[in-house]
Amino acid sequence: MFTVSNHSSSIMDETNCHKPCEIVGKAVSDKRKGDLSPPMIRSVAMSANIASTVQDEVKHLIKVNPLPAESASKYEVLRMSPEPNEENSDFSDTYSADNDYPSIDLHCISICSHVLPNDDDSIISAMVLSRWDDIMGPRTIRAWLPENVNESEGSSDMEVMKFTSPRSVKAACQFSCPHQMSSKVNKILLMKAIKYVTSHTVNYTCVTGSSTPEENTSAMFVVPDLDMVAQSLMFHVPLSGSSPYSLAVLVKYSNYSKLLPLRKLCQHWLERLSVRLSDFLLSVSDVQGLEGVEIPPSSMVDSWMVEMCNMLISLQVNGLGELCALQSYLSASTLGNPIVERAVTSHLQTSGCTIVMGNNTTDINSMISFLALFMDEEARCCSRLVRSGQRYTFQIGLYLQGLLLDEFGCRDLSTEELLDNPLPVTWVDLSKSAGIAGAIRQGLPLHQHQSKGDQSESVMIVFKEESSLVRGLVRDLKQLPPHQWAGVVSIFMQQLHKLALTLLSVIHWNGVPPLTDRPKNITDNPTIRHLCSTLHIDDATFRMVLAHADKIRPGAYRLVMEGSLR
Repeated sequence: MFTVSNHSSSIMDETNCHKPCEIVGKAVSDKRKGDLSPPMIRSVAMSANIASTVQDEVKHLIKVNPLPAESASKYEVLRMSPEPNEENSDFSDTYSADNDYPSIDLHCISICSHVLPNDDDSIISAMVLSRWDDIMGPRTIRAWLPENVNESEGSSDMEVMKFTSPRSVKAACQFSCPHQMSSKVNKILLMKAIKYVTSHTVNYTCVTGSSTPEENTSAMFVVPDLDMVAQSLMFHVPLSGSSPYSLAVLVKYSNYSKLLPLRKLCQHWLERLSVRLSDFLLSVSDVQGLEGVEIPPSSMVDSWMVEMCNMLISLQVNGLGELCALQSYLSASTLGNPIVERAVTSHLQTSGCTIVMGNNTTDINSMISFLALFMDEEARCCSRLVRSGQRYTFQIGLYLQGLLLDEFGCRDLSTEELLDNPLPVTWVDLSKSAGIAGAIRQGLPLHQHQSKGDQSESVMIVFKEESSLVRGLVRDLKQLPPHQWAGVVSIFMQQLHKLALTLLSVIHWNGVPPLTDRPKNITDNPTIRHLCSTLHIDDATFRMVLAHADKIRPGAYRLVMEGSLR
């Protein structure tokens, strides 16, 4: 038990509550006449309104005891307990008020879909769709769970809820079957985690003007007590005005380190799923008139969630891992491929986003490992190799990924998926290495790719350029063994980084004149010709430098190409 006295007295002095303090001071001065001992003056810690507000805002940190009815008149000090009592403590008291909406039932088919892959390499525990209701407040309207969550544990729900106290859970785990108790506790924690995410993602800030319908607010929650890490995205659906929704991904706390390097990738997937869900909710509202209160079970929506889970599983199973682990895949035969200079040039022009396709797993992984030397650690965490027998499809948001061709030597790529990718893509087809013309294809330039307009032409263009810097690099690497390539490539990337900083400095001091007529070819742009001559580099190298400069200062690519940031 601890008492709030000094801090609250300073607050009372700064407010307009001087009269109560004068009364207390007068009483103390009268008492001082007969008693020479130093007085102990304690002002009111907080009023009933402040106490209730604190209970709502920080209920996941401390438990605020109810304020006595007569405390306001007698100026009693409010006492708060950092730990709940053993008899009355449970997760519902700690994380929610009694008048809050109840926790969802994991067996409720109308709310829960048990479709997520139950794989040891899957880090996602649940995906939650929530909505703000003007009457009920935050509501969970859909939850996607692993396939085995609803399996019977050999005990009733009342028996499971006996172990809601943290101390009772700890004691029960000592005298019960560890596997059985862990299943019960995980079920309870998952219920509380879903409730926690719902109440903290769509709350009163959605309707108080703190957020606008035009912006999507993202947040990340780390709650070790609930064994939960969540990443959420709030979006708006134009149903009866602008209804705020939230889509969240729940991960166990033990997988926190695995989620951190993937947060940008998950953010892009949440944004993509929010657009799909908005269209789906609008269609459901038009057909069934549900106004977004609930959504019916849909295999199409379930497949979207499973797709994101499979993408994360592929990174856990076939991820690139540490840079030293890639040395085993590097081979001197990679530099003997006649398309390697063009592959590296296009790879750097598309900011390291490349698809490597072929018939041989060894050749694909060797090329991926070589291209990974030109990437930083964050991009390597969002890249994967390929294994024989596993035929992955194109997964949006990954930097490097391998695809095995089918028995007919084909692999179809959807134009919609290529445009939904956050970066333009380089397509390296190792099966066409003999015919160099169509072996390397490149997506639209970054400024055109980000516009995401209707594309009447093909989004993958045959790439035939080679950078003079890349040719010199490959020539030097051929003189060295594969285990020494990483150091030389690191020096090359430092040179590219310095050129990008120089380009940004030239743009900052000289500016970029706006274009009156957009040239058909990049080489016809007078601004680009001037910058190439200033940096003493060719056109292919300039686009590599410009893509790297856009990483340092987003918007630089569009500014140079179009003369405007719009």
